[in-house]
Amino acid sequence: MEKITILAGETKDGELYFLEVEPATEKHDYFSMSGFSVKPIKEEDAEKQCRESLEDGEVWQQAVEAGTTQAGLKEWVDEVLTIDGELAGFDNSLYLEEVEVDGVNWLFESSGCGQHEKEELKRYYLPQVYFKKLMRLWKKYHLKKENPLELAGLLDDIKVEGWTSGEKQEAFIIETIKSIEE
Repeated sequence: MEKITILAGETKDGELYFLEVEPATEKHDYFSMSGFSVKPIKEEDAEKQCRESLEDGEVWQQAVEAGTTQAGLKEWVDEVLTIDGELAGFDNSLYLEEVEVDGVNWLFESSGCGQHEKEELKRYYLPQVYFKKLMRLWKKYHLKKENPLELAGLLDDIKVEGWTSGEKQEAFIIETIKSIEE
């Protein structure tokens, strides 16, 4: 069994919540689980957010103090965005996908990760019965040098029923984005 990432659902804050399940193997000698959340954001809003973050002057001030720039703030911001791109400083490291909805490109801003447990979700993508079982296994077996007895069957069921497939996940993500716009 290998590490598996599962879209669990949407949080009460409108973020997408994923579970990562890594069974114990010869290479990885303990069972582990973690979660992460990403916030859907329009690409144009992400670009605006990045520009505003640079324009607040904090990073520019650090560059001036470090002697890495002599440019004024506006000139420096333009230079950074030209060199690093309009998304300079944007963190989408947890979920790199982009989704187009009604002609608008959406990105996914990293929000939280690690031992980031969510007990309840606003909407479940993964059937709630599977979610609850996984959360119970997380609490009981995380970092133990054994796999829960029911883990292999549970992950097989999740895979066989298609809960890890791109098409189903993308449909849920699009539905979530559309609910944000309402």
